[in-house]
Order: sequence, then structure tokens, then C-alpha cells
Amino acid sequence: MTHPAYKCVVALILGAVFSASSISPAVAGDGMEKSSASEAEKAMAAFAKCVIDSKKRQEKALAYLMIPNGDPRQNVEGSAIAKSECAMPGSEMRFQGDLFAGTLYTALYRKYYAKTFPGDLSTIEPAVYESEFKVTTTPVGTEQLALRAFGDCAVLQNPKAAHDFAISEMRGQNEKAALPAVIEATGLCVSAGSTLKFSRTILKGIIAESLFKMRNRQAATPAPVATTPPAGTAK
Repeated sequence: MTHPAYKCVVALILGAVFSASSISPAVAGDGMEKSSASEAEKAMAAFAKCVIDSKKRQEKALAYLMIPNGDPRQNVEGSAIAKSECAMPGSEMRFQGDLFAGTLYTALYRKYYAKTFPGDLSTIEPAVYESEFKVTTTPVGTEQLALRAFGDCAVLQNPKAAHDFAISEMRGQNEKAALPAVIEATGLCVSAGSTLKFSRTILKGIIAESLFKMRNRQAATPAPVATTPPAGTAK
């Protein structure tokens, strides 16, 4: 079951932000050769896992994830995380804000929820997206809010497919198997005549963020926990 509010938000906001000619979303290419893209994705995934596996670094990552896209604090806090001991010696980690956030959410979801399938998510109260961010001078952008609604809608369409996709290895066989059902689910969350194009990394991050936040709210009921992992599970 899909929360009507999600589909309404998606239809209204995405219609204003995106324009295209197909009903179903498409997974776009990564803009580089497959081998190079695969290596970059694996390096990012390994880096994010290292960050999330440390309680101290994870706390910094969770604080970073509460900064809206486009806020100057994102570059400052992201650079501090990128210079952590998780970076390969002699390397310089540079991340696009939303891509980095999605990779961190994928690592968070894998750490806390990979071993269990989501239960019934349809009864969870809809998120108040603006409350998930610490806003100072930069408000949460329309596009970021739209993508949050889009991710929640897609997860509610097929929670198992979303889970399988979120925990799958990038470009692995499990990802290949889960992707068609995820694309079908996302196709139900855009207005007719629209299409969205994402890299696999970005799409996985959108799905993982929604799953992580939904399952936190489910686990914390009746006290929602929107941006921190379940108590007592961090290393």
C-alpha cells in the first residue's frame, strides 16, 4: 500500500523539477567506462563502510547527512570525513554531496538492517522531510524533498525488492536480479509523461535512505528516530 501523500508530493514536485518523455524511470550510465566506474563505486562503498563501522566517524557522518544539499557546511563537513583514516594513503577523496550522502546511507542500511527483511512498512506515519535536516542559512531544496518522497514511494511499492537492491553488491548478480523490480516500483512513483535518470549508485542511495529512515521509525515506534541508528548497535 502506498501513502497517498507520497504520490501526491511526487506528482506535484517532480512535475516541476523534471521534464522527460517516458513514464518509467531509467537507470542512467555513470559517464565513464564500466571498469573505471566499477572501481570507483567499490572504492566509495569501502570508504563509506569504514566510516560507518566506527562509532566516532559514524556520528560525524550522521551529522553530515542532516545538512541540506547546497549548504556550504556540506563541503566543510564532507571534506573532514574524506580526510579520515578511511581514505587510502596518498589518495584524495572528492565526493559530490548527494552521491556521498547516498553512499553513506547504503552503508548504514547494510550495517543495521541487511540481515532482516523489512516488515509491513505501509502503516508507518509519513515522514516530515524538512524535519530531517538542520537548516541554517540554506533551506532544504525542492528537488531534495522530491527525491525523499520519491524514494519512500518506491520502497512502499515493493519493500523486498528495495531491500535486496540496497544490500546488493554494486554491479553484482544480486543487484542485476533486484534492479528490474525496483525500476518497476519507481515507475509507479512518477507522473505520466515524466522520466528520471539515475546512476545505479544514486538510485541505490535514494532507496537505502528511505529504507533506513522508515525502519528506524518502525523500530523506534512510538518515538520516531529519523536520522540515527537503533540504540546499542553501533560499534
